[in-house]
Amino acid sequence: MLTVKITTHHGRREITAVASDSRYGDLASETRTGTGSRAKSALEVEVRRLGEQQLSALNRAGAVQAAAGSITETRLIGQRL
Repeated sequence: MLTVKITTHHGRREITAVASDSRYGDLASETRTGTGSRAKSALEVEVRRLGEQQLSALNRAGAVQAAAGSITETRLIGQRL
């Protein structure tokens, strides 16, 4: 399941969003300037889209490498797709 965590650093006026999956860990992250609600929601949408793309690639690679052993190999294959 894909989750997006948003953190705000008020001193730097930055927000960071990280998309992660329980199986593969962190899939995508991005930091932007600004701390408003519009900036947060736009960043969340973007990082969720990137995370879903990465998760899809990893799932395709996992299907191709179903017999292979490790998640690390699957992640490397997913990055190549």
